[in-house]
Amino acid sequence: MEKQHYSEHEQEDEAFVKCASACVSHVLRLVLDGSLQLGLFEIIGKSGDGAHLSSFDIASQLETCNVDRAASVLDSILRVLVSHSFLTCSKTEHGLGYGIAPKGKFFVADERGVSMAPFFALTLQQESANWR
Repeated sequence: MEKQHYSEHEQEDEAFVKCASACVSHVLRLVLDGSLQLGLFEIIGKSGDGAHLSSFDIASQLETCNVDRAASVLDSILRVLVSHSFLTCSKTEHGLGYGIAPKGKFFVADERGVSMAPFFALTLQQESANWR
């Protein structure tokens, strides 16, 4: 079977579909909601293309009294996001580093301030209303 080559636009479209699918997936809802409320995608995204931050680096940018404890909790959240391809993970000299994967970029506001975060919040709000 011949390997297909996708254009950058097709790859972005595929990543968008995966991102939109995750927005309505029950499995990731709590992790995504917490990650968006904490601004994790924005924190990692603003570090630049290809950058990988440790959980400690990310936690130090949150409003917390105990950065070490927050980093420990964040590490679990970040690993879930890696396992669902929202983030990438690499070994650094200081441990694991987390970066934005193509479908995770949709949760980072673009130059116009647009992201999938409000769409996700809307779907979460709609689902919550349906539970009542």
